[in-house]
Amino acid sequence: MLHRVVCCYPDYERLLAAVAGHARRAIVFSYPPRNLPSRVWVAGANLVLRVMRREYRTFAHPPRAMLEVLERRGLRKTYAGRSLVWQVAGLERA
Repeated sequence: MLHRVVCCYPDYERLLAAVAGHARRAIVFSYPPRNLPSRVWVAGANLVLRVMRREYRTFAHPPRAMLEVLERRGLRKTYAGRSLVWQVAGLERA
């Protein structure tokens, strides 16, 4: 389970590929939606971090592309959920 992890990592493809390689049965991960409000929020947060001279950045990766990384490694989406801020995807081995 990756809760609020993918949005903290710049290379989502490498991260999710590694997770898929270790997952025996299922993966569940949360991520911010890639819509205008979340992209503005991410840009603002990153601006503040840059002004504070912090190296950390946050990301709103494309959800479809993240799912494709996992699907190419034999996982199929079986759950989709959302809250006010986060979207959740659950995938299982076929």
